[in-house]
Amino acid sequence: EEKKKGAAVVVANNAGSDGANDDEAKARKAEEARIKKLEAARIKEIKDEENRVKKEEAARLKAIKDAENKDKKEEAARLKAIKDAENKIKKEEAAKQKAINDAEKKHRKQELEKENHQEQKSQAEIDRIKAQQRKEKAEDDARKAEVRRSKKQA
Repeated sequence: EEKKKGAAVVVANNAGSDGANDDEAKARKAEEARIKKLEAARIKEIKDEENRVKKEEAARLKAIKDAENKDKKEEAARLKAIKDAENKIKKEEAAKQKAINDAEKKHRKQELEKENHQEQKSQAEIDRIKAQQRKEKAEDDARKAEVRRSKKQA
């Protein structure tokens, strides 16, 4: 639109110009070209500034996101370390409990073996006493039979 205006001004100026005004027209054209260059440079500066601001904002947002990701990673690592420590403690507790259970089982087995041995000794003593009683009864029966035989002969 500015180009159209500039062209219209140039056309209007040229339409009324004659040889004396040629220098003035050239000067106006040169001034208009200089103004256009300045405006283009200014527009470029504005665009460059906008791009710089956009880049700075993008870098700032990236830095924030990176910091958040770093925080998340650190938190995840911290939670993993806690979980690993808890699992290690659980394993150690399980190992301790297993050792206790194994020791109790071994002790009970030894107690049972001791009881069984004692029972075997007691049973052997009972068997010995019964055998002794049978022997004594057999001897007593033999004496009685001898006494009866003696009485019959007499």
